[in-house]
Amino acid sequence: MWPVAAAALPARAHFRLLARVAASDSVAFPEEAQAYALAKEFAYARLPETGAGLVDEATWRRAWRLVQLIDHADLFVALTRGPRWFSNQADVVGSWPATGPFLAMTFHWGAGLGALADLANAGHRTHFLSGRFADADFGNDAWRVRYVKLRKRVTESVTGAPVIYTGGASAHIDDAFARDTSVVALCDVPPTAGRSAIAAPINGLQLRMPLGLARLACARGIPVVCFIAGVDRATGRRRLAIDEARVFSDPASLAAALAVRLGSALERDAAAWHMWPYASALLSRE
Repeated sequence: MWPVAAAALPARAHFRLLARVAASDSVAFPEEAQAYALAKEFAYARLPETGAGLVDEATWRRAWRLVQLIDHADLFVALTRGPRWFSNQADVVGSWPATGPFLAMTFHWGAGLGALADLANAGHRTHFLSGRFADADFGNDAWRVRYVKLRKRVTESVTGAPVIYTGGASAHIDDAFARDTSVVALCDVPPTAGRSAIAAPINGLQLRMPLGLARLACARGIPVVCFIAGVDRATGRRRLAIDEARVFSDPASLAAALAVRLGSALERDAAAWHMWPYASALLSRE
């Protein structure tokens, strides 16, 4: 309800509404308690605005909740106003390669739909790589199922190309690159049973990532562009950082570079990471 209402407002009013809702505790996401518990377990229940120490659960959950609300609202903004809206709300550091194809890799951190819009505004047509979901994965919650289906439709509209689903995706990815179409992927995804994974150090921990895409990128010599799309939780202003394209010779080097990038983001604002509810499948002690 609130993300839909916010999407109809001008940018400043949009953010003020979401910030008030997040701070009021009038809504809560089902995963919030688990997100806080795991952030605390891994010593990330802290916020940049309060210093290096751990914060209380309510304060941390409000920060995490605000990022969730912003990310949800972006879906309805993209649906009603199109990708140009995001360009007016973002401070961008770096730039996309002038030509493709390339593999753009990022994380479940901040609000990424605006980055896809920025890619489109730069003239790139991209496939988004996604896991395949069943209704049962969301407890048959009808609203969440509708939201996920709508997000897929809006993502395809923004990127200008169909979603590619993991599980036998290599041929589709090869075909995309052969047609000079780029691919966007999230690397902080818990590896599924039966699929290989690779680990890399991240701020004194180990981060597990699926190996398949990293192995494919290295074997094909595909340029990799790491990017990260954040939100200033004080103003709602977006921050998009785009790294230079690199070709990696082996998956371990690529995994290490991605882990460093995510580690930096977590140090900057751990409450912006959407994956805290699932962190036990991604992070471990060294």
